[in-house]
Amino acid sequence: MTLLSVDVAGVVVIDDQPEVSIDDPAFLFENNEGFHEVLSKKMMKSKQKAAAAVEESEKKAELQSKKREAAREKVLYCLWKVW
Repeated sequence: MTLLSVDVAGVVVIDDQPEVSIDDPAFLFENNEGFHEVLSKKMMKSKQKAAAAVEESEKKAELQSKKREAAREKVLYCLWKVW
């Protein structure tokens, strides 16, 4: 469908965009491909710090888990040796 209109300033507008009426969920633009959120420098730094804090806490948790596992293995080895 092509629409032709002339506005008050004398500019001709031709609308030749096809209408999209597909209800397929895979076709809908839900993931905003090609777009990104506009953030201020302050917000970008804040998000980066938050992401770094989360990464650091995950590393600490992993290290603690490894330490606990090593201690558990040491205790089991000592118990096996004593038995």
